[in-house]
Amino acid sequence: MTNPIDIRSLSDSRLVEAELLSLNGFHDSAFYIAGYALELQLKAKICEHFDLPDFYTEYVPRTDLSKTFLIHNLERLTLLSGLHAKFKAEKIANADFENHWINVKQWSEKSRYNLIGTQTLTEITNFFESIKIIIEWIKAQ
Repeated sequence: MTNPIDIRSLSDSRLVEAELLSLNGFHDSAFYIAGYALELQLKAKICEHFDLPDFYTEYVPRTDLSKTFLIHNLERLTLLSGLHAKFKAEKIANADFENHWINVKQWSEKSRYNLIGTQTLTEITNFFESIKIIIEWIKAQ
């Protein structure tokens, strides 16, 4: 995983994996992994925004710069991706988009510690819908 194309491919794969987990009743794990799919899409955008075609190879090995990007906070990643203004405008113009973002931003890397049964089938289904809409929007930018 060294460039935006590889990062997006990994994101797409993680989303499929999350859906398979959910279909087999592992909604909490699906929630956790689906959130990472969104995170990866934002990190691919960051690589494009800063013209870093080899970010994970060149900068991640514990450099001071990597600390800025190796975060899991979706709001901060949106800012670093260069999409903040467009994102804000979309949320203002589109109430459905804003609702999807509200649904998605409940995710954090700490969700890996959620107790089994935290996510219901309805919640994870809504979460997947929101994740897919936000990811498609990111890809279109």
